[in-house]
Amino acid sequence: MTNKIINVALIGIMLLSVFFLSYFMYGKITEKEQNSLEIMAENAPKEEINNDDLKIQECIIDGKAYEIVAVLYIPTLDIEYPVLSSTSKELLKVSLNKYWGPNPNKPGNFCILGHNYNDDKFFGKLNKIEIGHVIQLTDMYGKTLQYCVYDTYVVEPDNTDCTSQLTNGETEVTLITCTKDFRKRFIVKARAKEV
Repeated sequence: MTNKIINVALIGIMLLSVFFLSYFMYGKITEKEQNSLEIMAENAPKEEINNDDLKIQECIIDGKAYEIVAVLYIPTLDIEYPVLSSTSKELLKVSLNKYWGPNPNKPGNFCILGHNYNDDKFFGKLNKIEIGHVIQLTDMYGKTLQYCVYDTYVVEPDNTDCTSQLTNGETEVTLITCTKDFRKRFIVKARAKEV
């Protein structure tokens, strides 16, 4: 009888150890993913915005007011979120963030950051996007452009080449998130369709 009690106790201790180790590892992975995008957000390039060309709308999320510059919608993945006017560690927890580039739907490369929590929130499903899928971006004037995905790839966390503004006058959007294992960044490049 004593051996059975010892065996049950040992199994219980092993199960608790596995549970706590899993919980700890998940927390570290989530922390790595948050740190990667948050470091990027903290080091976002500073740029002059032509306010004559930018319309900002106030949006209430969880009872707090935020400035949004666009709404991103990916029909095939059922992803739809406002794009906040700037990026920071705190703003990344609220919605998608403008990281760099021109005003929405203007020539250049409009870059958007979003967390990947490996669920349906923010860019959690973005890794399922395919070449040819459509991304819609609606600015605060109500103008919607459709962008066609032409490339997806993975880069190291410190690689910001995807934010280049050399688009040959094309209107592009770049979506940036972390990979499922949170070690690298997943990039989606899309170009506005001719209207």
